[in-house]
Amino acid sequence: MGHARDLARDLATLDSNKTDLPAALGDLAARAKELFRIPCQFKTQNDIPPLDPGVTNQLYKIVQEAVSNAVKHGKAKRIGIRLANGADKLLLTIHNNGVPFPDHKGHFTGMGLRIMNYRANLIGASLEIKAGPRDGTRVTCSLPLDGKD
Repeated sequence: MGHARDLARDLATLDSNKTDLPAALGDLAARAKELFRIPCQFKTQNDIPPLDPGVTNQLYKIVQEAVSNAVKHGKAKRIGIRLANGADKLLLTIHNNGVPFPDHKGHFTGMGLRIMNYRANLIGASLEIKAGPRDGTRVTCSLPLDGKD
């Protein structure tokens, strides 16, 4: 557990100076794979539009926290990060195969969860954390594009 905490701290101190979210998340997944020695895969679907650097930074930090939580609390052995451009929103999903996280129905109790929710709200996104369909936990951040809700 101490080793995971040290590795998670190292991951959390990484900072993205990139404005290209897919590139930054690809780097984050590679670094997580190296640090935690577990598969961490990043995929994109459809073209991802350029985003404001502040939005990119908040989304990046949400992924950092979700990955760290997956390893520290969920004891995940596999993590997947997916960024998709839907018709009117970006969907960022982080799924792990660890211990399922209890559904909170919008009420976030831990500090990390509250910070993730705060970051999502700062950029006009919504955050959902729930048990995965078969195992683990799924974190979904939905960001409306072009001011659409």
